[in-house]
Amino acid sequence: PLEVFMEESTRLLADLGFDADNSLAIVGLARDEVTRPFLNAITKRWGEPYVTHSLGAQCNIGKEGIKQCLSHAPKKTSNSRTKLVIFTCPNISCNQSSETGHLYRPNLPEPCPTNSELQEFVRKFKSGLFSIHKKPHTFSPDMDLDPDLLDVSDLELSIMSQKLCAQLVRDGGLNDASLPAVARLAGRAALHDFNLLIDRYVNLQAADVALVSAVQIHGQYQDYGKAEELKFDTEFVALQEG
Repeated sequence: PLEVFMEESTRLLADLGFDADNSLAIVGLARDEVTRPFLNAITKRWGEPYVTHSLGAQCNIGKEGIKQCLSHAPKKTSNSRTKLVIFTCPNISCNQSSETGHLYRPNLPEPCPTNSELQEFVRKFKSGLFSIHKKPHTFSPDMDLDPDLLDVSDLELSIMSQKLCAQLVRDGGLNDASLPAVARLAGRAALHDFNLLIDRYVNLQAADVALVSAVQIHGQYQDYGKAEELKFDTEFVALQEG
């Protein structure tokens, strides 16, 4: 449950020296309204966060974004260490029969698809639009975005697709094209990109960063009920001096 997740994550982060008084929370979720309870819970525990929401909950903030996070983080003195806590969490809907991929929303007679960006990625991958093995669409594990593959009419989806393809290279291929598996894939891709930003642009001689990576599982009814408040595949990474 969300309450337990927040209590346990707060405890673990406190053991590492991160708390609401000395740290800035950075939150990367999908923009769906069903992610709002999670965002509200983080805000209640950590104060107003720096929000990086995107399709597939990917990390698109780049060099300037991480610089802003560093400059916005609280400090008791000018010599205090900068501390960031990053929550990066894609979401997925699931009912009691373990069916995924749709959501009942108020005032809509039929269920509507959820995670449509992830479903579209799988469709295009299966159709051969992307390949992780041969030219012209070959992806390296630590690639930067290929401008030739960006679709300006659907920019964010094309960015997400490249990031997921690069993660597939790191994973060794796509063995499971189910929605839960692709949600986990998106989580690993976002975690990798946050780690890459930290490695490139954060001075760990002066700053500490904690990353919390999870997948939010919510129910299929948009009622903000308890079924929306589950997490799985949670991973904690702390990057500190030494």
